[in-house]
Amino acid sequence: MIDAVVLACSLFAATALHGDGNAGGGRVLGSAKTGDAPAVMLWAWEEPEDLRKADPRRVGVAFLAERIFVDLDVKVVERHQRILVPDGIWAEAVVRVEPGPEFSDSEPVRRRVAEAVLLAARLPGVRGVQVDFDAKASQRRFYANVLREVRAGLPRGERLEMTALVSWCAQGGGWIDRKS
Repeated sequence: MIDAVVLACSLFAATALHGDGNAGGGRVLGSAKTGDAPAVMLWAWEEPEDLRKADPRRVGVAFLAERIFVDLDVKVVERHQRILVPDGIWAEAVVRVEPGPEFSDSEPVRRRVAEAVLLAARLPGVRGVQVDFDAKASQRRFYANVLREVRAGLPRGERLEMTALVSWCAQGGGWIDRKS
């Protein structure tokens, strides 16, 4: 439990989206979960970003919130760089999952990965979460199960997205429409 609290605090410190101050003195954005995502999403990887000139009525921001390294153990590395955004912008936390050579699917590993994703989804100002995992065929069941656990832990109606490689959707080799 203490590890989860420390992780949550470190995620908040590293990934807090800071508003432009026009409507709140530079306060951390609220966590309103309503409305539709804008058609245009700006992408912010692991570098400092100043997006305060973006129009929150027209664009949103998807930002790398954390990377989860899954090997013999699960290691969460939170974002290190700040992102400056205008107040009220649609923000979506992106969680990158990276398996190591000793990756092995198990209930405790799935649970730890899902818990880390859910912590990112609860960051202030976040309206949705995306899981980014280039799963090999042997890792697809793991990915599907993690997504199910995350969905079960999110409030009803909160956005959950996943990355999908084109090959996953192709006929013959596709798996998106199958039950994994």
